[in-house]
Formats: sequence, structure tokens, C-alpha cells
Amino acid sequence: LASLLKYFYQAHSVSDKRLHWCHNIVEQYRNTQGILPFIIHAGEGKCKEISEEIDYLNKIDALSKNTILVDCCYLKDADLQLIASKKSSIVWIPESSERIFGVQPDIKRILELGIKVCIGTDSSNTGSSNMHTAFSAAKKYSADFLNNSITPKDLIKMSTIDAAQIFGIEKEVGSIVPGKRSDFIVFEDNGADPFDNFMNLMPEDYSMVIHKGNMIVGNDEFRRASVDFSRYSEVKLNGATKLLFGRPVQLIERICN
Repeated sequence: LASLLKYFYQAHSVSDKRLHWCHNIVEQYRNTQGILPFIIHAGEGKCKEISEEIDYLNKIDALSKNTILVDCCYLKDADLQLIASKKSSIVWIPESSERIFGVQPDIKRILELGIKVCIGTDSSNTGSSNMHTAFSAAKKYSADFLNNSITPKDLIKMSTIDAAQIFGIEKEVGSIVPGKRSDFIVFEDNGADPFDNFMNLMPEDYSMVIHKGNMIVGNDEFRRASVDFSRYSEVKLNGATKLLFGRPVQLIERICN
């Protein structure tokens, strides 16, 4: 997130059971000036206090177009209608929701109300190890409960241009067009639908990952390119040889020390 957003404000949640970072919600939201992203968890339980979170955020004027609500598993229809009226957005974290709560937010109703949704991950301890496992959980939910109405193309859109719009950075990232930052993944064409193909990949299947215009990870074959590889390391990713920008061994040593 920090590599994409320069300025944002956040709080864990309204509940007294929240983690105590950025706990002054009124101050955190005031600092956004109603423009910068304000990120907060919501609907992560059934107790009375949690069930009143959305009303509380609305009462303190912290429910607005720049408010981004994470998780939202147990929100009531009245909550969703209020969120829609305030034009707030939701981050769906499908694998974490399933692992922790055993339920998903009411995605069908959320989309019916026109609430903007992006898809993401949670902590690796509680959520997805990468976006592909999040995609898999979302695909399964779509197949089991939504008659496959959320397609692979929808999921890619949720994690790119929709996410960029929700966080207010769509002029910089989110789609591959002239003038935007170059962040993209290259993978082999197998003749199938490219969106469906991408859903079935794992990170070791990527031919190349470009971030801020630089190759961060690439196949070993790219050694033949006229690029200075002195700053790259050779690593194995689930058995596949890759070129990785930087020195991971030195990073691990710094962490250990």
C-alpha cells in the first residue's frame, strides 16, 4: 500500500476490541479533509457495539466518499444502504473473511446498491499469501452463491482500475495507458481467455513483473537482454529459476540482526 499511496489515514475499527493504532478516529478522519483515503475495518462481528459501527461513523461525519471500509462481513442491509448513500467503498478480502468468520460480505447486495468494491488481502497470518489465493476464494464464492456472475475479468478490474479509483490514484495507476506508471505482469499466452488464464497462474508462472518501470522479477532467459543485471540475484521460486532485483540474502541478514 505504501508504495502506491503517499498520503492516507486509517484506524483499525470503531470497536473497543480494536487494535490500538491510529485509534483517534475523529482526528484521523479530520486529517483527510474529506479528500484523502480513510481506511477502517467494519462489520467484523455480531455484538451490539460492532453492529452500530456504521451509524457511529456517520454520526461523527467519517462516512463519506473517501471512506474505505474493510471486510464488512456482518453489515446489515440498512448499513449497506447508508454506505451507498454516502458513496463510501468496500474492500473485499475473501480468503480472510472465510478463514476468520466463515462468511463473506453480502457482495450481491453490495453490487446491487452500486457500492464500489475492490478485492485485496489481509495479513498473511489471517488472509491470503498472495492475490491468487484471494482470487480463488472470490471465484469459489461467485460460483457457489452468485451463479458465476463475478467473472475473472471482473476480479482483475476490482484489483486494478476499481481499486485505483477507490483510493483516488486512478490518474497514476490502475490501467496500462500513456502517462501512467508502469506496473504490470507478463505471462505466456496459452490460447485461452487471458483473464481466466491469469486466474490459474501462481507467482512462479510469471515471466516478468514490472514495478515503477523496472523489472522486479523475471525469467532467467532475460539475462540475454541488454540490461545491467549486477543488481539482481538468482533465486528459486517453487523450483523455477528467477532473476530478482536486489539482494534478498542481505535483507534477511539485516532482519535477523
